[in-house]
Amino acid sequence: MTGMYVYTLNGNDNFEATDEEGLRNMIESGQFNHTGRIRMIPHNATSTAAASAINVVSYKRISLT
Repeated sequence: MTGMYVYTLNGNDNFEATDEEGLRNMIESGQFNHTGRIRMIPHNATSTAAASAINVVSYKRISLT
């Protein structure tokens, strides 16, 4: 999963991988309008245990909340 974005649409567990295009499509289609978290896994990552995730609250200057 390194070099990818990982996301979850419920809670903070069970993150799934996607590329940038997939992530943009999910945001634009409203999948993060109510819940969801995203983090990027760098290419050189060996662990994601200490990584923080962000909540999507706006996209292209438009509030999603």
